[in-house]
Amino acid sequence: MPLTRLAGSAIDLVGPHRAAVVERTVAYAESDLLCYRALGPEALAERQEVGWQPLVDWVAQHFEAPLRVTAGIVAIEQPALSLAILRRAVEASDDWHLTALAAATAACGSLILGLALAEGEIDAEAAFALSELDESYQIELWGEDPEARRRREGLSADIAAAARFLALLAS
Repeated sequence: MPLTRLAGSAIDLVGPHRAAVVERTVAYAESDLLCYRALGPEALAERQEVGWQPLVDWVAQHFEAPLRVTAGIVAIEQPALSLAILRRAVEASDDWHLTALAAATAACGSLILGLALAEGEIDAEAAFALSELDESYQIELWGEDPEARRRREGLSADIAAAARFLALLAS
């Protein structure tokens, strides 16, 4: 069913509303999850640096679109040129690939992770783990409640479906 839902979305939603889907997807770059690091605890900040910075560097190199990184929650402005380059990369996707990219980006809360998944830089498992790095850290400290587990399972399934959809498009 998830793959059928993605195919239906490509036909019924993305095709007729392509500009809006591109806009929604690209908007994640303006406040990408991977660009906002924790001030503490130190163990979490280190995990973010180790897990996220290589992908921020990959976007800078692969797309020539460097993004600024900060610690804390105060909004930072991303370079206009980088945002324009990332927009072009998203716009270059056909409706089928855009559907999967948009789904992965939304599930991850990160255009960087969505693009890395779409480009084969990471797999679905890594995309989920990196998108939920903060949550996983909190679970290690405090445990996981059933509602949060269901939410995480849903996100993991959405990311896996997007990755499978992309794999099928490539074959």
